[in-house]
Amino acid sequence: MAVESLTKRRPYAAKLLVRPDVSYDYVAQGTWRVDVGDEVTADGRPNDTGRLMGMVFSKDYREGQPFKLGERGQFTAQVEGQLYVRCNDNWNELSDNDGELTLFIRRKAENLEIESQLS
Repeated sequence: MAVESLTKRRPYAAKLLVRPDVSYDYVAQGTWRVDVGDEVTADGRPNDTGRLMGMVFSKDYREGQPFKLGERGQFTAQVEGQLYVRCNDNWNELSDNDGELTLFIRRKAENLEIESQLS
């Protein structure tokens, strides 16, 4: 899944329905700039400015708590719902941002093995 010019948007719908009983692996490639400073990866700066963040909106449209992502790792959603991602920057400071990330997400391999054993 490509996430382009994410730094200038509100949360971006990743078009992925996540479930709380499933772990997901992800990798974010690319760089972006959150102000006139240097480009950063999805890990952002030491103070987390520029870090890739995730949030799940449940099926009843309740906003979940934001959680830290980064360049690579895994996460498990707290509720079932639509995954949204964004650049960690102040809402009123998005206009000076620039750059592009490509985000790859997949269900963790151990979940796939468990599901195939149950079938």
